[in-house]
Amino acid sequence: MHILQQTTGINPVFNFGGIIYQSVLGKGIISLLILSGANMFSTIPALFLFDRLGRRNLLIFGGLGMAVGHFLAATVFVTGCDVIKTIINGTIVNEETVSCQTSSGILMLFFTAIFVCFFALSWGPVAWIYAAEIFPLNIRARAVAITTGSNWFLCMVMAYVLELITPLGIHGVFYLFGGLCLFSAYSSSPNDPPGQKPQIIFGNLFNSGLLTGRKTGPELFTEYQQAYGDVFLFWVGPQKSPVFCLPEHAQTIFSDRHTFDQSPLFIPNFDLLCPNGIITLSGLKWKRHARVMLPMFKRAKIVHYSETILHCTDQFIDKHLDDNHIYKDLTLRCQSLLMNIIAFIAFDHDLEAQIDSSCARALQDFVYYASQFMIAAWLPRWLGKLYLKLNWKYQRAHRILRELSEQIVEQEQNKHNDCESQRPKNLIASLVSSLNEQANDQQISSGLTQAEIFDEVLMAITAGTETTAKALSWFMFYMSKHPRVQQKIKQELKEHDLAVGDNAHSSSLSMETLDSLVYCDCVTKEVLRLAPVAGLTARRATRDTVVDDISIHRGQDLYIALYNMNKDPRYWHHGDPTEFIPERFLFEDKNHHPYAMVTFGGGHRACLGQDLAQFELKLMIIRLMQRGVSFEDTPENIGGYKQQVTCCPRHLVVRVRIDHH
Repeated sequence: MHILQQTTGINPVFNFGGIIYQSVLGKGIISLLILSGANMFSTIPALFLFDRLGRRNLLIFGGLGMAVGHFLAATVFVTGCDVIKTIINGTIVNEETVSCQTSSGILMLFFTAIFVCFFALSWGPVAWIYAAEIFPLNIRARAVAITTGSNWFLCMVMAYVLELITPLGIHGVFYLFGGLCLFSAYSSSPNDPPGQKPQIIFGNLFNSGLLTGRKTGPELFTEYQQAYGDVFLFWVGPQKSPVFCLPEHAQTIFSDRHTFDQSPLFIPNFDLLCPNGIITLSGLKWKRHARVMLPMFKRAKIVHYSETILHCTDQFIDKHLDDNHIYKDLTLRCQSLLMNIIAFIAFDHDLEAQIDSSCARALQDFVYYASQFMIAAWLPRWLGKLYLKLNWKYQRAHRILRELSEQIVEQEQNKHNDCESQRPKNLIASLVSSLNEQANDQQISSGLTQAEIFDEVLMAITAGTETTAKALSWFMFYMSKHPRVQQKIKQELKEHDLAVGDNAHSSSLSMETLDSLVYCDCVTKEVLRLAPVAGLTARRATRDTVVDDISIHRGQDLYIALYNMNKDPRYWHHGDPTEFIPERFLFEDKNHHPYAMVTFGGGHRACLGQDLAQFELKLMIIRLMQRGVSFEDTPENIGGYKQQVTCCPRHLVVRVRIDHH
């Protein structure tokens, strides 16, 4: 690291900067004073960024920032300065700057100061911090001495940079050091796992086909596991992250809550949509929110929503499915169904009955633009902020939903005492009991503010609509390919005296009946296992650790390839694990490895809505089959993966049949 620190060019800038800027700007001493000031003052914010951003992230972004400074300074020199060369026998023996425009000289100095600032923020102090932190006590003194010696040796080597100015020119030296800074940002450790070589700026996002849409995440990570093994490296821009593909890896990571926490890479920039949503939080604030939110999505709470889910599914069948009709937009229709369910649960609002209401339009606009934003979440943060700020439909939707939320909160607070014992009608009303505008992170049980309640509801709307809607669309695809499964579901319903046919819409389902439908449960599990609804999740290390002999540094992000584990033949033994076989959960795969199927993540940061999602999916499957709905294959129904926020079938084209008897 100290070798790379010196190859950034920091010492030549200070050793020979006076000579260079005397030639370019005519003010060598003043230029050096400016660069020294930039170096000193930039060290101050570094004191606060080490622990907040992590050492590794500082090194990556510092390397990129230094490279930009060098490249721009060199480009300004090429375009704004005149150089005369003395050539003898075809060899350049002297190169002298004749004149530079004052503006060009100032720009060169400015960009060099940018280089110095990024150095002082990152590679300057972090290299010494690592030397003091990583070595064991019994060898620390000698190790730091050797490290310091390597630094001094490179300082001596850098003294010869002056000799490079003649053959390369001043601009050439800047370009050289800019390239070395890029190398520092993208350099790999000899102990890093294998992986595809990264590209500058994009990392693996472009050459893997992920950014262009040529590949989806589940497809890509399956190919990478086959090519590089169960642990491989994936670069997101300049950040390298190991990807772990085994259930044992997931067990190690998910079970160590003191070392691994939620990573911002899981859903990048989601905090711009819901800054107080539990997905984006960590530390004491996450604990305070979890204390309120986690009980809201447990089975005892969500069973009250069964009639709502069945009612919305009946509406969906009556209004969106016609007998003997071929549908090409079932994924969108499934999203509408889930949006209606979430609207009922969150706001007690019927979108189907009030399709033209401002709330209905606001919910639809919010979910649509939030989904589009999350698809493009790898865009720079400032661009995401600008997109949301200038998107008037999103802003209007956000305002309407906020006002509706405030109205519900006020209504709940103004209820008379004789109504206080009634069960709250919606999620916001359920959360009112935790309302406390003085809530703070130092008191875990202090509740949530009204703004925090609103963000949590928005998070539930966005995440709940997206994931379960895609799972339902995959169910329809699998049923069209496996008609025997549809028949077995309907047979099980008949065996439990549940009406099958169009007259089933008035029947309700008790929890005892729901739990007794074993084959329906197997189908639900198989959909969640085989469908790439959530292909991966991400965690960030809060301290240095080791996973499967791979060193993980504090602040480093890593991925767990959930979809790879869901179909690994080493852990799934009943038939082909890439095939849709619900019966596997009745036989040897019934007692599979506990971490071989973790569709909703695991550990303390598992999806808080997983019980609701599974409950919704099973109820919708049962109601569709109860109502006599069948899905038939067509020549265009070829499946494939389409990457949105989660993966859905690329080509879902099925014929719907409805048995009215």
